[in-house]
Amino acid sequence: MSIELPSKAQRLQEFYRRLYAAPPAKSFEEAVFQMTAILNAVEDEYTLIPYDAAAAIPTNKLDTKGRMYPPELANFRAVAGQSHVKRYRHAYHQTFIAANGSIQVRVADSGSIVFSKAGFDGKGVQDK
Repeated sequence: MSIELPSKAQRLQEFYRRLYAAPPAKSFEEAVFQMTAILNAVEDEYTLIPYDAAAAIPTNKLDTKGRMYPPELANFRAVAGQSHVKRYRHAYHQTFIAANGSIQVRVADSGSIVFSKAGFDGKGVQDK
């Protein structure tokens, strides 16, 4: 008898659900911390794939063995014309986080928003 584990898409939806339910972050750093803690908790609970520090390094992201890893602080980049926002490029989506702790995730190819959460002040990533 084999155990059927949730798919990556199902785990991603659980990550979004938990992230949305968490208290609004007060800063960019707090938002990244929340994302990291929540994603690692979901992956620890719903996969049999152990965390691998080597796979978490950006140059090794292609060898994750199916586990999702959070973005690394060092790999966020400034967003032109939006000094309060930083962006991280994933394989299939982009994560934008603002100084107020707001988070927005978009599909890389289309730009469609798949997740959005306001920061502590009630403002989203695109709000100034």
